[in-house]
Amino acid sequence: MLNNLFPMPMTLSDGHDDTRMALILISLAASAVYFVFTSRDTFPARTLIKALGVGMLTLYVAISLPDPAPAVGWWLVGALAFSTLGDIFLSLDRDRLFVQGLGAFLMGHIAYVIAFVGLMPEPFDPMIYDLASAALIVLFGGASFVWLAPGLGKMSLPVFFYVVVIVAMAAASILADTHTHWVPIGAVLFMLSDMMIAIEKFKRPFPAAGQAIWLTYYAAQWMLGLGVLAELYMRAA
Repeated sequence: MLNNLFPMPMTLSDGHDDTRMALILISLAASAVYFVFTSRDTFPARTLIKALGVGMLTLYVAISLPDPAPAVGWWLVGALAFSTLGDIFLSLDRDRLFVQGLGAFLMGHIAYVIAFVGLMPEPFDPMIYDLASAALIVLFGGASFVWLAPGLGKMSLPVFFYVVVIVAMAAASILADTHTHWVPIGAVLFMLSDMMIAIEKFKRPFPAAGQAIWLTYYAAQWMLGLGVLAELYMRAA
């Protein structure tokens, strides 16, 4: 029942299930610790703990891909890996390394776009409600940029390109031919997480921002990583 509501780790009986469970438990534990202490500017091993959250998900997906591993699977691993790198940059110094973090996440979103395009049906013939949902994503992204623009200053162009790519990522997740809603929900959560980061940096801080950003971000990566992985096994069956 729970697996129908939220993607869960899988067992493959290939001799590596204990390793998979260890990676998932480390990821969940690190994510929980970071969630509790994220409002503090510094705490012991902050960067390591943050990196372990999505970093262990990355390793879990990498060792769980179907054999032979499709290209979509490796693009998924790349997306998670670039996201982990972005986590490291932003944890080390969100202000000084913001552009580097933005660049790492930009590469991650591009990898996600390529993965989702690889899941699109051939011939491409989306349902009208999928097109409408993708159009809403585009409108939301455009409106968000217009709203943020007055406070962006010299970051206007980098943020514009970032918005274009993350909108493309979320729209592609909707248009991809997946058996569940986990993937598009994860993509939308990723957009919301990034939007909250932008509000906090370019508009004004808000209460519990760190917890809200991390919760939506980690849930997004979990649903994207495990959701696409489950999709690959459904297609291989």
